[in-house]
Amino acid sequence: QLDLLRGFAARLAGHKARRARQLELLRALWRQAVDLKTAMDDPGKNRGATDRIRTLCAEIARQVDRSSATRQFDPAITDSPTIERT
Repeated sequence: QLDLLRGFAARLAGHKARRARQLELLRALWRQAVDLKTAMDDPGKNRGATDRIRTLCAEIARQVDRSSATRQFDPAITDSPTIERT
């Protein structure tokens, strides 16, 4: 049971770290969107802001794909009940 709890704690820590990273990326995306709004009159700044937004969007997509791939292919994660009920 202790091994099970340790495994659960490790998986939970991993999920928390991924969620924190995704939240950090979304906050960065929000800041870049605000910067883009303020840079609309300057084409040079506008281009840099859009490039940064594209880069952040690509990173967010990689994070989401990685999370769904982990969920899909991790044999330790199942949708079946842990206790069979009769």
